[in-house]
Amino acid sequence: MRGDLIRCTDKVVLTTGRIGMKYSHMLFPEYTIVMVGSRISEGLGYASGDIIICGLPGLVLKWGNPEMLEGSGYATVVEMLEKSPEHERLKEAFEMAIEKGKGARIVVIDRDGSVLMDSKNGK
Repeated sequence: MRGDLIRCTDKVVLTTGRIGMKYSHMLFPEYTIVMVGSRISEGLGYASGDIIICGLPGLVLKWGNPEMLEGSGYATVVEMLEKSPEHERLKEAFEMAIEKGKGARIVVIDRDGSVLMDSKNGK
């Protein structure tokens, strides 16, 4: 964890992986981008100021609600998104991520960098 880097900036994007990192540089060029992987909560603990959590749905939404797939009939978050994009559990997990983020902007992207969900837009 790069806690010192996160602590030393007041505009940070915490991202879950390489794809999130790549598109975060494009979407938020004025921010310091730090890859935290699945350790989103830990990264959030170091952060202050203007915070964005950006990444693929699997990690971000499952961070919001780790049990979102239980009993759903879906093996992955991506499968749920592809087959049932309006599924209530997706919205629920996003809302839970917003709550867990304690004021951080939550941005969920797909593999081509398209923004699927953004708490700033209420999307």
